[in-house]
Amino acid sequence: MDTCRFLRKKHLGGLLVIEKEESLESVYKVRPVELDRLRIRPALVAAILQPPGALHDGAVIIRNDEIVGARAILPLSRGSYLPRYKRTGISSTLGTRHRAAIGVSEASDAIAIVVSEETGNISLAHNGILEEAISGERLAELLTQLTSSSSSD
Repeated sequence: MDTCRFLRKKHLGGLLVIEKEESLESVYKVRPVELDRLRIRPALVAAILQPPGALHDGAVIIRNDEIVGARAILPLSRGSYLPRYKRTGISSTLGTRHRAAIGVSEASDAIAIVVSEETGNISLAHNGILEEAISGERLAELLTQLTSSSSSD
């Protein structure tokens, strides 16, 4: 995803949540600021997530390939996690963005993508599983697989 690479290049962190079949209305801890179905563009997402802007905290919500909300506060997972792939050497201590990504994927069928401003790593959560430090190619592969599959995954 070009947007994630752009955020990494700009050293911006972010949480992008892609709604699938289930609405996130019942999942939000704090409802997002509604946006008028904006076309996803890397520079726009970076502008939304640029601190200290009014929308930079929380998640960006994507529905049908459009940005429909920002500053969404999501439930945090309460689980204790180890890296999915031990070879990465990633710490088992996860930050708030990563815990929110897992939390929203536990509470819904949404896909959550995290870009770390500290490391530039990209992670993806779905069905309560976080895959950390994935390549751009792996991200594209997972997004294609998860957005084209039915809810049987």
